[in-house]
Amino acid sequence: MDWCHPHTYCHNSSIHGEGNFAKKDIVKNSIVFIFGGAPFFQNQKELQEKSLQERVLFDRHVLHLTGSFYLKADKSPYMPVNSRLINHSCDPNLIIEGHIVVRAYRDIFSGEELCLDYGTITHSEDTRERIVIEKCLCQTSSCRQKITAQDWKQVSLQKKYGTHFTFDLLKKMGKVKV
Repeated sequence: MDWCHPHTYCHNSSIHGEGNFAKKDIVKNSIVFIFGGAPFFQNQKELQEKSLQERVLFDRHVLHLTGSFYLKADKSPYMPVNSRLINHSCDPNLIIEGHIVVRAYRDIFSGEELCLDYGTITHSEDTRERIVIEKCLCQTSSCRQKITAQDWKQVSLQKKYGTHFTFDLLKKMGKVKV
């Protein structure tokens, strides 16, 4: 089951659809979300053989942990998945730690939408460039406009976020020994 900080709530987002917001101030480094779900393995060759649309849908409903290992969000009414409603921002107030822990990257004020930079959590084994967001709507001064599954390779992002990428991406960058 996912865990959400008690100072969060879901609401309509100006970035995309619904999002999570702070209903009270959240202090920097506080754990804001912990992702949960049903673990499963997915054969990478079978996944790559799916259409682009099927792979995009797959990515929206699962959290890639490492290699062929994933977590599937349970849509049961008894297990909330509100933490999956985190929109992207090129200047986020949240940061990933490991695979499933999301912390406040800075102090977050009441009413702010809670956002992650998808470049720290998204990648693709696919050699083709896969666009995650065609036209970014974060409206920040550092907006990259188009977000792809290869953004994690940008040196500027690696410098900005340090070790705040998923473990799988850190392994690809050579920052974690396997």
